[in-house]
Amino acid sequence: MDRPTHLPRLELSGSSAAAWADEVVADVRDDPAGRMTLMARCYQGPFGEAPRHLPYRRAAMSFMNWQIERGVLQAPSAPHPGSPWWRAVNERILRDGCEAVALSGNLPGPVSSPTLDLWMAFVDDPTARAWYRAHNGSVVAGYLEHRDLAEAESEAERFFMNVVLCRVLFTHALVAAPRLSLGWMRPLAPLLGDPRLGMAGIFLSLSRVLPAEYPLPDGVESYLDIELGFGKLIDYGVIGPRLQQLYEWSACELGAPGLLDCVRDGALTYAWPYEARTVWRAPDSMLVRVVHRTLPPARKEATMADDDREAKKRRRIQWVQRHLVNPPAKAAVWTGLVPGFVLVETTGRKSGKRRINVVGMKIEGDTGWVIAEYGRHAGYVNNLEANPSVRVRLHRRWRSAQAHILDDDDPQTRLASFHRRSHEAAVRQFGTDLLTIQFEFQD
Repeated sequence: MDRPTHLPRLELSGSSAAAWADEVVADVRDDPAGRMTLMARCYQGPFGEAPRHLPYRRAAMSFMNWQIERGVLQAPSAPHPGSPWWRAVNERILRDGCEAVALSGNLPGPVSSPTLDLWMAFVDDPTARAWYRAHNGSVVAGYLEHRDLAEAESEAERFFMNVVLCRVLFTHALVAAPRLSLGWMRPLAPLLGDPRLGMAGIFLSLSRVLPAEYPLPDGVESYLDIELGFGKLIDYGVIGPRLQQLYEWSACELGAPGLLDCVRDGALTYAWPYEARTVWRAPDSMLVRVVHRTLPPARKEATMADDDREAKKRRRIQWVQRHLVNPPAKAAVWTGLVPGFVLVETTGRKSGKRRINVVGMKIEGDTGWVIAEYGRHAGYVNNLEANPSVRVRLHRRWRSAQAHILDDDDPQTRLASFHRRSHEAAVRQFGTDLLTIQFEFQD
């Protein structure tokens, strides 16, 4: 494999995936061109052949090109130093991508953060939605980790940090939540947001608004005055009315509840005071008003329709599991042939009869952890909530246990702690309402 000098061989003995990622990112920390090369190599996989992943490089490289052109990635010792905040956020994306490459190249774990599970889901099944979850998961993690650096930037820089974030989240929603993003025009949304195509650049590009320099020399208003009409229509006509919904949806989609602290009553508040929210109000423009009327945010009825689709998906999957998957799976788990899976016996809350389900469980001493894919939509969850005394068949014998539903536990983070890539990918792919359940064994 033809490896650039910035990428040491993955076969480094004694190195973990996280340590390897730290090493290669440190090598290019003060080299913007090196960062670009490293980002490009991430999409060629550990061995230089990743044809299904390579098309997604286009969007990642476009976003990075814009940062390099502005000079925000320049080293602190450069004649024109870059932005500490932009450098840190970009490094988080790079590091997560590199660790995913290392893990897929069979370097050992464990993963360094929950965002790596999103990257590994993309590695396993490269789709537009999986790419956005991985990339945006790292972007959001970088934003939330480095809010202190953001606070030190100028007013104009902080304003556009918010604009960049909401546009990145919006392009994700075009693919994964078309109704939320474009309402009745939702059939066009996946095409517009596909990161493999050039159309996504319509929403992500800020090069026509921001000069290719850092730091920004003028105030916010001067840049708003020069923003093209189409850009204003996107920001104030399309995205603006959906901001609160968009951030709430994104927080759930990415498993990042901290995003909810970046918006308040439809005003963006990342490193930006809520009292200065007037900049987020739509200008008095006939075109903006037309867009508001033409593409209103999804109403409650539309949201209910989306919920109905989720319910239908859940019912289809549950039927397949109940009639096709569970019978042979129960027999295999009963005999202990399937590591990582157990049988959970609950008491029917209405019938009083024994009910047995196959679940994936992580064992820690006398505690077992389960992530219920459908939350309280699953019958066994309702059963154990009504009667938490259950039995678990583990290592070919039944053990008594008390079950506890942990509503305040983060199921995404808990799932990541399982370190079972295929199980995690399946739960995230088919799950609709993840919920953490703790089992305390009593014998």
